[in-house]
Amino acid sequence: MQNFDQLTEDYSRGSVPDAAAVNGVQIAIVMIGAMITLPVFLAGAQLGSSLGLQQAIVAFIGAGIVLAILSAASGVVASKSRLTTWLIIRYSFGTFGAKIVSACVAVTVLGWYAATVDMFARAVETLLTAITESSVGNKYLYLISASLLMVATAIFGFKALDKLSKLAVPLMLLLLIGMLYNAITGFELPAQTVPSMSIAQGISSGIGAFIVAVAMFPDLCRYARSPKDAIGASIASYGVAVPSIMLIATVPIIATGEQNFLKMLMLVGFGVFGLILLLLATWTTNAYNLYSISLVFATLTEAVKKWKLVIVAGIIGTALSMLPILDNFLHFLHFLAIVIPPITGIYLADFFIVHKQQFDAEAVLPTFRPTAFISWIAGALGGYLLSETDAISFTTVAALDAVIISFVLYLVLEHFIGNAKEK
Repeated sequence: MQNFDQLTEDYSRGSVPDAAAVNGVQIAIVMIGAMITLPVFLAGAQLGSSLGLQQAIVAFIGAGIVLAILSAASGVVASKSRLTTWLIIRYSFGTFGAKIVSACVAVTVLGWYAATVDMFARAVETLLTAITESSVGNKYLYLISASLLMVATAIFGFKALDKLSKLAVPLMLLLLIGMLYNAITGFELPAQTVPSMSIAQGISSGIGAFIVAVAMFPDLCRYARSPKDAIGASIASYGVAVPSIMLIATVPIIATGEQNFLKMLMLVGFGVFGLILLLLATWTTNAYNLYSISLVFATLTEAVKKWKLVIVAGIIGTALSMLPILDNFLHFLHFLAIVIPPITGIYLADFFIVHKQQFDAEAVLPTFRPTAFISWIAGALGGYLLSETDAISFTTVAALDAVIISFVLYLVLEHFIGNAKEK
């Protein structure tokens, strides 16, 4: 058992040693593997049909630029501290305060794990029925089988994600390119589409689809050999891969005129290949989700080995995906998508300005830091109100506005009433 514990060691409760550090390419490949997933395909397809091809390209590139900048900043924090997101936020929120934040995030990621595996199971059931013209298996069989694959991978942490992504990402990219080729050669792109959404709204939606992942990017970038590797991984994954993946999902939808992504796969003759793509995409994405959840759980309880936490998270996520309340639960998750981004603004302000890019590993941290929680609540409320009303917006992107509000307010509060560095 001790050998297994060593094999699954992932430095979830401490800093990553230099010997375990990797280059930016490996980090980018893992992140891209997590990005290629059915919910992203559906989001890209919906945005593309609402914007039209030309405006969609502009919106996707704009979203990619903003995401790359934010993820580069969070990646630098991780590469210099070598800590997980949840160990980083202890310096701004306090030791107990960080656990409150971590619990909130754990609910979100568990929910998205459940939603992704549920979407996968439904998609497989639909595609197999269409291909074979008969019912093959059932949703719960596909759901449990997929979850077992994800748990078996996530148990071994970053090392397993790295190996899986090196195998799956090139294959997924080839399948996506094949789908794109079939759509372009088999159908004619319309000359012009009347957009029902502005470019600004498209950029906002694109950013919103990935902003939570940006907040948690330190979980991967803590393995970066240097800040340059972290920045390179950010540009490759968020600046290049995000626009590309969403565009590849958009073109076939526009070309075929079929808004349903699964039906589009059948139209372009990609039924069987579509199943393979969905399996690989769900495997890489949800293995990453479980990995992130286990890092959160590791900060909530220090008495349990991380690989055991992966199994617990997998069981909870799988059970949650079977509940009929999942569709309603997704509304709560969308709300949390605005609640989580301000955390990024706070830990960026804390690291770069308050702590001057240097965390003291020997510092005795406070239990609870009110300046961070006030900033978090204000940022979340501000982002929520801006997303629900026509109030003045800084950037037209509610989640990004929430990051800015929390960033500025945290610095103001720390200047006047805070004492971020323990003497």
